[in-house]
Amino acid sequence: MACDDAASPAAPMLSASSRPVKAEYQAQEHDASLDGSFAKVGSVVNSFAGAWIDEDGSLVIALASMADSTSARDAFLEERSRAYRFSEKVAAAEAAQLRAPWSRVKFVRVTYAFSDLQRWKIAMAPALISTEGVSSIDVDEVHNAISVGISSARSADAVLRIGREAGAPRGALRVIEEVAAVEARQSSNLWSRHRPLTGGFELGPSGCTITGSAYRVFEPLLVTNSHCTATNFSLDGQSISQGNGADTWGFEVIDPNRYSCGTLFNWKSCRRADVAAYNVSGVTQLPVDTLAFQVGLIARTTFPSSGLSQAAGSLAIDQTTPYWYIQAEAQSVLVGTGVHKVGRTTGWTYGTVTQTCVDRQSSLSTWIVCSDNTNMFGQGGDSGSPVFIVNNSVSVTFVGTLFAVVPGSPTAVMSNLGQMKQDLGNVRFF
Repeated sequence: MACDDAASPAAPMLSASSRPVKAEYQAQEHDASLDGSFAKVGSVVNSFAGAWIDEDGSLVIALASMADSTSARDAFLEERSRAYRFSEKVAAAEAAQLRAPWSRVKFVRVTYAFSDLQRWKIAMAPALISTEGVSSIDVDEVHNAISVGISSARSADAVLRIGREAGAPRGALRVIEEVAAVEARQSSNLWSRHRPLTGGFELGPSGCTITGSAYRVFEPLLVTNSHCTATNFSLDGQSISQGNGADTWGFEVIDPNRYSCGTLFNWKSCRRADVAAYNVSGVTQLPVDTLAFQVGLIARTTFPSSGLSQAAGSLAIDQTTPYWYIQAEAQSVLVGTGVHKVGRTTGWTYGTVTQTCVDRQSSLSTWIVCSDNTNMFGQGGDSGSPVFIVNNSVSVTFVGTLFAVVPGSPTAVMSNLGQMKQDLGNVRFF
């Protein structure tokens, strides 16, 4: 996925029975994700197969047995409510509506329960991660299959063989050719200095975008993508600036090392999210600054652009309403959810979530697990863009950070908040 990194060396194709380097993949990777929520519902209602939002805004619940429709709906809505956290400014009635905004619930019958698909995927994942040409892996609730992205048709036979060895039926596998994603970063043309530090503005020297300000307990943090830092996926303690190179405002304090994944004889590296954080307790405050640090702000520009048009939105700050205010957080979102982002290159754009919890290989020789695909428009420099749901004219729900785009495809990839918190700890963005 990255800018100028060389492709990974060719890897031998290993069977799904090859021992994974860490069982950590099976137990912990997706606990806070939408797949983690689906697994919990599936442990109560065995035939549950996932849920998403369709084009008319209805909630769709997939079941292997339609007799479980009522129990599946109740269990899913109860589990879904746990994905949200709200500011004290949000009233109980408004919070309830933000958690479950669907006026209608539909049920569709499918072949495979989510628990079965997830079990097969876990068995296949180490070998798939170590297989040349495999670029993404997803328990795909919309297609009721394990979707495996490949960069060459030559990899298809290996994927099918790994599926057979894991015990997955052929009908449960969906092999698709896709272009590899690239990190959406840029290295020049910095934007102007802005205080307080606000999501959507450019940071330097990477030319990426600020995700937002946050607190970890009482520690003030500024969050962006790890691939935008001096040393990718590793704590380096380096400083960073915003506005000009001399205006240093923070030092990196969170950027976990990659961990081993894949198979014993062909190790790969994984991260739960493409995210890092800087402590900004010593942020420079000039005489012109009334406030240097404030959580809960995202830059609001004058107009957005739809993912359908694949064009940039406005880069000009709305002088009447210059900010979106984060009043809620959601750890995960459903396919079909409408989402927005603000980035330093393509400004304010919006679209819908098209896939959830996709394990995706980056060209930095790292797999970012459980990422979400959207059809928002993004380009180089938009890495780190805050991703959010619009609640009303000023209030938003924060859901993640954009870190990659797929060239020639209407796909922008984000690390969702649940995965971000696994790397950052229990941060809050409001």
